Amino acid sequence: MWREAAILVILVLAVGGCKGGEGAGGTTKKGDNYTITVTPPGPGKKGQPVSAVVQVLPHNGFKINLEYPTKLTAKAPAGAAPADLVLRAKQATAMLEHELKFRPTFTVSTAGTLSFSGKLKFSVCTDQLCHFHDEAIAWDTRVKD
Repeated sequence: MWREAAILVILVLAVGGCKGGEGAGGTTKKGDNYTITVTPPGPGKKGQPVSAVVQVLPHNGFKINLEYPTKLTAKAPAGAAPADLVLRAKQATAMLEHELKFRPTFTVSTAGTLSFSGKLKFSVCTDQLCHFHDEAIAWDTRVKD
């Protein structure tokens, strides 16, 4: 089911879900005890870095598991570098009980719409139990000459 949602995310972004400027046109996946929001960067420029924001907010009494080996892996299309990016918990811009946030950054060398994909591994817990997640993520970035 999440695979279909990821495809839908790509289609929504390609058809105009990103309305310019960081923070616009993001996608959200709501789980039972967390919400993942992927915010694509605003339009980029060739030769410049672009950064998406991937955020997890726990809810229903759950907290981000600070001891879990949290990791974001992202793959870039042709025209963006690095081709593969791995960010671990210590590279998160926020790693708190109430928020997990990564900013995957790529340098783009090709104009057009570039599609990025990846996986986010994380865990949310209460005092009694933990849930472990491995979620697919995706976003598009428009790049100008």
